[in-house]
Amino acid sequence: MLIEGNLAPEVTLGHGSIDTDHREALMLFKAAQAADDSQFADHLAALSKHLIDHFDREERLMLDSGDRNLAEHRAEHGRALAELARFVGQAQRGRIVFARAWLNDMFPDWLKRHIVNMDSAAVANLPRA
Repeated sequence: MLIEGNLAPEVTLGHGSIDTDHREALMLFKAAQAADDSQFADHLAALSKHLIDHFDREERLMLDSGDRNLAEHRAEHGRALAELARFVGQAQRGRIVFARAWLNDMFPDWLKRHIVNMDSAAVANLPRA
């Protein structure tokens, strides 16, 4: 989803602040993937913190624009954050294997699907930033 530090075309939405947040999320994801076991939990927690902040900003934009899909979008964010929090907790307790497997195998597909489907629909209703 990143090409030389930039968002790939299929996940570029044309909304400056959202695209910037997505680029940062992908860089944090890559850093967590590359982290050794002693650093993995910290990197995963940093990704979680970024996503909490990003989702809050995105939801505020949707609220301000009167997006009718906000409740569904917010629920999807909540499900993702709950799953991520579970794996951050496991990693912080030294249980790295499943957290790393989730990050590598499940998170990228979820993120791409979320951006392409839900975020693109939300951005269509937002003023450009």
